[in-house]
Amino acid sequence: MSTPTPPGGPTPAPGAPSAVSVDAGADGAVALPAGIAFATAAFARVGDDLVLTGPGGERVVVDRFFGPGPRPDLEAADGGRIPGDIAARLAGAADTGTGTTAVVARITATDGTVTVLRADGSREPVTDETDLYRGDVLETGPDGSVGVVLADETSFAMGGSGRAVLDEAIAGGDTVSLFAVGGQFSVVEGTGTIAQPVATVIETPVASIGLASGQIGINVGSDEGLTVVAMESADGNVGVAAVGNPAGAFTTGAAFQKIVIGGFDQPPVSFGIVDEDTLVDLFGPTLARLPLAHGRANDYGPAGRPGFRRGGLRYRCRTRHGD
Repeated sequence: MSTPTPPGGPTPAPGAPSAVSVDAGADGAVALPAGIAFATAAFARVGDDLVLTGPGGERVVVDRFFGPGPRPDLEAADGGRIPGDIAARLAGAADTGTGTTAVVARITATDGTVTVLRADGSREPVTDETDLYRGDVLETGPDGSVGVVLADETSFAMGGSGRAVLDEAIAGGDTVSLFAVGGQFSVVEGTGTIAQPVATVIETPVASIGLASGQIGINVGSDEGLTVVAMESADGNVGVAAVGNPAGAFTTGAAFQKIVIGGFDQPPVSFGIVDEDTLVDLFGPTLARLPLAHGRANDYGPAGRPGFRRGGLRYRCRTRHGD
């Protein structure tokens, strides 16, 4: 049974500060006060207003967000920025026509608490083989993780306390766009096309990531901001990803290369090469949930999974989770 989002979001904690009202600035964006981060805030529509509630009960009201005219972008004090239409989807109040009846992705495995917020505002738990549609918001609890295959065979896994919007995923098309709002992700290239070298686009609050080949790990909303680590997929392709925002761009070129972006107005910076143990520590829950059906995903032999080594890297055995 679907569970609607509670009106006004979560109940404020006892002693929580009063709600702060904000409006769009001269640049058309809304600057949010400290304490509200996209990765952890609850979004809700109350009349024409957008209400964001932080984990400590902090409440911000964006006046007339759902009124006439375009939705303003939101800027967080921690350096993140999300488009207005993404904020509306996170509130379960997407514009009419956002959702479609075409299946754009399918759940392959879940663990712990995993839910989907549909474009019509209903929320429901997901199970293995749940279908996903454009405009859906996929969410995990602190104990949750989920594996997903998109229409172009791009596969990804999301770890605990994650949130992602399925923005564009059209079967037979050249691109798949995923908006990763917060959490840890492992992403493996899809089929793409020769004419379209960047087959997968992952948007985040601080930068866009174009995955051309291989596999990458992404951490959105960490203390560093956005972290991208190039991995090597099971077929030997190193993750080649172009990471950029208005402040600059950087393309990964080596396995285990780490890129950090502190905010949407800060350029990507290379932090060198991490070792395999660090990579597994960072992305272990997502690696363990990666869909394996297409033979490109490398789960690096997480704890409890059989694997073998080649060239210093652990490669997965071709077995399904739970076998």
